[in-house]
Amino acid sequence: MPNFIVSFFRCLPVSRRVLEAYLVALILIVAAFPDVIFNQASLRLTDQITGAFNGVPLKPFYPIPNSTGWWAGYNDNGGATYQSEPMIQFMANSIKNGESPYWNPYSAAGALGPEALVDQKFSFLTLLNAVMGGSSIVYNLVILGFAYFAVFFVYRIVRERFGLTALAATSACIFYLLNGYITANFGSNVTQSYFLVPLCLYAALSFVQFTSVLRWISVVLSFALFFSFTFMPTTITSIIAMGVVVIGFIVQAMRERDWSIKHVTLLLSLLAGGLLASLLLLAPLYFPFVESLSSLGTLDDYSKRVFWSLNFPYALASFYSPSHLIESYNAMEPAAILWDTGASSSSIMGNTVYHSGVIAIALAGCALFRKTDHFKWLVRLSFIGITLVVVRLFDPLWINFIFKYLPVVGNIGSQYWWPVIMTLMTFMVGFGVAAIQAQRFRLFPAFILMLICCASVAVMFKVYGLREPHIDYKTNSLIFLVGLLIFIMFSLLLIRVFNNSRFSNLLIGSALIVMFTELLVGGKMIRFERNDLFTNIPVALKYVKDNAGLYRSLNFGQGGLYPELGSAFGIQELTTINQGLLPAFKDYFYASINLESRQRLGFHPTLAPEGAFPSLILIQDTPSSNKIDWAAVSLLGVKYLILPTTYTSYRAELRSLGFSEVFASDASVIVENKGVLPRAFSIDKPVGDAGAFSLARGFESTLAPASIDSYRNGMVLISGAVSRESLVVLTDNWHKNWSATLNGKKVPILKINGTLRGIVVPAGDYQIRMDYQPASLSVAIGSSLFIILFLIVIGFKRRGLDTAVRARLVS
Repeated sequence: MPNFIVSFFRCLPVSRRVLEAYLVALILIVAAFPDVIFNQASLRLTDQITGAFNGVPLKPFYPIPNSTGWWAGYNDNGGATYQSEPMIQFMANSIKNGESPYWNPYSAAGALGPEALVDQKFSFLTLLNAVMGGSSIVYNLVILGFAYFAVFFVYRIVRERFGLTALAATSACIFYLLNGYITANFGSNVTQSYFLVPLCLYAALSFVQFTSVLRWISVVLSFALFFSFTFMPTTITSIIAMGVVVIGFIVQAMRERDWSIKHVTLLLSLLAGGLLASLLLLAPLYFPFVESLSSLGTLDDYSKRVFWSLNFPYALASFYSPSHLIESYNAMEPAAILWDTGASSSSIMGNTVYHSGVIAIALAGCALFRKTDHFKWLVRLSFIGITLVVVRLFDPLWINFIFKYLPVVGNIGSQYWWPVIMTLMTFMVGFGVAAIQAQRFRLFPAFILMLICCASVAVMFKVYGLREPHIDYKTNSLIFLVGLLIFIMFSLLLIRVFNNSRFSNLLIGSALIVMFTELLVGGKMIRFERNDLFTNIPVALKYVKDNAGLYRSLNFGQGGLYPELGSAFGIQELTTINQGLLPAFKDYFYASINLESRQRLGFHPTLAPEGAFPSLILIQDTPSSNKIDWAAVSLLGVKYLILPTTYTSYRAELRSLGFSEVFASDASVIVENKGVLPRAFSIDKPVGDAGAFSLARGFESTLAPASIDSYRNGMVLISGAVSRESLVVLTDNWHKNWSATLNGKKVPILKINGTLRGIVVPAGDYQIRMDYQPASLSVAIGSSLFIILFLIVIGFKRRGLDTAVRARLVS
């Protein structure tokens, strides 16, 4: 083994504090997730959806009070259900079969691969799951492992980098693991990067404190793992949060160690270089994304997004608890969701407020205006950062004016700003506990924060009232909230009056137990037993998979083959709810399937008149309200329609059109399209320009099926014979990165009907090969290999480089 690798492992500290971190992380993970560890419950959201649909038993370990059902604690599970979790299976299949992940033929007649950043195809979490098989057990082990090491590094940051007490570090870990943002989005693609923030921060702070080549390499590798999580809004806000902590840490070091501006500039430059190197290490992911921006219209899509602000002052109460007179997250009752406080308001918007809890907010308040200089600037910057984001969430006119001119950041939605709040709050809680232990805290900030809680709840009570349904649950929640307020303020008063360290530590320890209970109860984490949809394919979908071959399916409603399940099962599906969608196909889809506006997913009369995605997830059993061009659907190779058994009107409509029902289960019915066209065929060459053709009515009269000899993600082989010059059509989406050869010679791929692929062939036998590869992939792989080689070289030469860097720092 190279000497620098041996040295790297030797430099890893195995001290008492590290052992504490291992133990605290273990205790908290076991205490927070005993249902998953001991009771066979699942963290995977597809397990929750399938469990609810199929009557799988719930597996709670603790009695969690709840007024609705298992979904109460979740905010938005669609991202995992319809995007990231099916893509774990897609990547598992691609790795197993040696397929390219850069093209997904199973979604919307062909879609882009990792360029669709929201589905996290190349994330570290996805790849770990995929390499290990992608089962439900694997998923739960992986995500628990991520949570464990996240808590481990939070503890080490607070103990080693900030030098605070074990109680302070434990309090930070409890808040990090159980705050409302993570519990409401646990397992979602939105929060995957949240687990890597502590690792990155630990690496960055260690480099700042003890600058060396090996620590710089650890920064590069840590941030490479972080940047592999490509849900950009929360990735960006997490970077902002880490930036606040690092800058606060450096400012404090400038005051305590008398660092010069030159010293700080060099450190920041090296850190920035580390981030750049980590992105170049991931070039095979990011270069194709940058390349695809124009073809996907991603920037245009984000520029049109509307920022939905929180309702002031009513949403303030939800910062403290999700259960107060009304519910929040997915448990909000219809009356609360629709309740209007004025002409310009739409609702309380409580389901986009992630609670921090009464205890944690009070403890964080104790960190403010501390009677010490140690890390005072980090605390101040954290408080400023939290305050600015909270103000942004309520979006007063002055801050809206500022943000609308900020590129990228100005378009980040309110639900994605929470990594800033929760990351900074994590360390504020730790600083607050340390301040209480040292009797260097002031009661005033904590009391003010508690008064805000009281005032917001009082206003909510006055305006909204304490009403049915679930009046007992609401009353008990209100009593619990009041009890927490009294407990924490009385405890702080006692600590101030009785200036005794043992007594203080006892009360703080009790407060941490109460905080753990409060956050656990507020999270409402009730989970179903593991059931693994992806290895137990429903019978109706098995029929489609066994009989469809290369033909496509079209799913109606939210059951059956819901969005992106086709990518997981290897069934080609016409619809999608994914960002890899090609705009030309979306236009084709809605020209062929003209839905009533309220049945279009994400419909907006000006921003998205076609809907956000080509999907029938909201389609109702009302054939008269929609117009479907079945000839255009048949051209795309749709052989099977999957409908809920309850859609009796559409079933009757389809029977009248000559479709036949070929399979039925309790939930779904499979309808076969007898008029489906072959997936590849030849026709007489139509009249058109050099790069594109439109198929005229009646083109089927000269149609002859072509043979698809091989069909893989990024490669298709087609063969056949024609008696005269013809057009061979493959009913997959066209993209500029597809290339083709005809009988071994390179030929252009024509665009057919605006979105499909075609090749002009001469008379005689033909063999066509089509290949997909991002144009930037070769350069990307070269960049990645260069960074790997660079890291190895500087690792070997670290002693001389360490000496040179330290000389520059002290000069």
